[in-house]
Amino acid sequence: MPVDPSREKPHQAGDPKSAAATKTEELARWASQLSWPDVPEAVRERFSLVLFNTLAVTVAGSRTEGQRRIRKFWPTPPGGAPVLGTDIRTQPDAAAYLNATALVCCELDEGGKYAKGHPAGHTFPAILALAASLGSSGEDTARALLAGYEVAARFGRATALARGVHPTATGA
Repeated sequence: MPVDPSREKPHQAGDPKSAAATKTEELARWASQLSWPDVPEAVRERFSLVLFNTLAVTVAGSRTEGQRRIRKFWPTPPGGAPVLGTDIRTQPDAAAYLNATALVCCELDEGGKYAKGHPAGHTFPAILALAASLGSSGEDTARALLAGYEVAARFGRATALARGVHPTATGA
C-alpha cells in the first residue's frame, strides 16, 4: 500500500534518520546539478579509463558460452538499447541485465577498496541502456554515469556487508 507523505512524521533534530535524509538530499542535489564543464580534468581522465574498461570487459564477457546461453533464453523485445558485443537492440531493462551479467561474469569489472564494491558495475549498464534508448547526448550520458558512479561508491562506503556477501549483488 502506498505511503501518504502528508501522514508521515517529520524527522526531528538529532534523529539519525534526519541526518541520513539530509545527506541523501545533499547527494541527490549534487547529482542533479552536476555540470560536465565543472568536472576536474583528472576526474574526466579517470572516468574515461573506467568507462573504457567497463565497455571492453562487457564485450569480452558477452562472448562467453554462459552469456550466449543466457541470451538464447532471455526475452529481448525490440528496442533501442544495445546488448554489447552483439547485434541485439532491445528494451533498456533487458539490455541492462544482459550487459550487467556480461560485465561481471569474468570478474574483471573495476572495483575498489575505497568504494567497497563495483560502482561502474552497479550503475553503468542501466544508465547506458537507458541513455541509448532515449538518444541522450554524450555529455548528458557522461554526467549520469559519473553521478551514478559517485552515488554507488558512497553507498558502498556507507554500508557494511555481512561476511561472505559479494558487493555486486548487494549494491545493484
